Amino acid sequence: MNHSRHIAFFIALPVLASLLTGCPPNRGGGSGAAPQGPAPGGRILYQHESAGTGLDIFLLDANGASESMLVATAENDEWPTLGPVPTDGSPQMIAFASKQSGVSDIFVFPLAGGAGAVPENRTNDPTISTDDAFEDTTPDWSSDGRIAFATKRDGDFDIWMMRGNGTNKRPVWQGAHFDNNCVDTEPAWSPDNSKIAYTSNCSGTGFAIWVGSTDPQNPSTQSIAAIGNRDVVDPNWSPDGTQLVAESCSQTNTGDCDIVIMNADGSNLRNLTNTPNIGEVDPVFSANGQTIIMGFFPAGGTGIQIARMPAAGGAATVISPQGSHGRGPQPVP
Repeated sequence: MNHSRHIAFFIALPVLASLLTGCPPNRGGGSGAAPQGPAPGGRILYQHESAGTGLDIFLLDANGASESMLVATAENDEWPTLGPVPTDGSPQMIAFASKQSGVSDIFVFPLAGGAGAVPENRTNDPTISTDDAFEDTTPDWSSDGRIAFATKRDGDFDIWMMRGNGTNKRPVWQGAHFDNNCVDTEPAWSPDNSKIAYTSNCSGTGFAIWVGSTDPQNPSTQSIAAIGNRDVVDPNWSPDGTQLVAESCSQTNTGDCDIVIMNADGSNLRNLTNTPNIGEVDPVFSANGQTIIMGFFPAGGTGIQIARMPAAGGAATVISPQGSHGRGPQPVP
């Protein structure tokens, strides 16, 4: 959702409304140095609530044995997404949203970190004087090197795309049909890059999952998953492209969030968790598709953590250290 991904899961739904006005509140001024990160491989990329600095980007060992800071600035750093492995030998990158420039922009940073590495802004074009007035958030990197993101460049949040170096910014879908007052956010590329699933309130009854073709000659989008009295948000594809996993939250009880799964066309939608006293959010498939990784807020717990469960459903296992306060996981194969 191109809203602020606040760490406490129980305020996730009210934040949807903030998309109509802006992005997360500023947690401080200026930018900070990004510390060296651990060697990549077998980890989970996620956003972590750090004392005094807000949201930072961390890497978690796949078995929860350790976690390490990758990006930390004076602003909220959130919505991490992993870029493809470059064929030219250059470093593999992550993209994330941050307000280091005053409003939310999309930044990139090497997955391996490094003492001299600094976040690079991809959506604040220094040659365009008004570019920094636009809010850009919720990036998702395709396997062929493009970044989809939500932007407020046209007055409300729409889905745009750009190359990984920040060039060729454009709407994914253009035309009168897409010039609306809807909040379109949280894009997710299909594995073959032919479609983008995203969150939208264009149906008028809350937030639902929509899917659109990325073929510029076929600019079609449609709602595929809506549940009465619940918002269905934050879609992510299975590695084989046959399924989508998403978060379903009550529109009246913001603490009631479950994980739902469906076929790629929205059929056979079913609840995998159905736990009124436990909050599950931000689901994503593991790299092999066998498990679902998510943010998990246990009943009586003191903070949201990273957990995983079988892709077919079942008991969740918390894998992040106690008190890590993390969400928005992304697997690092």
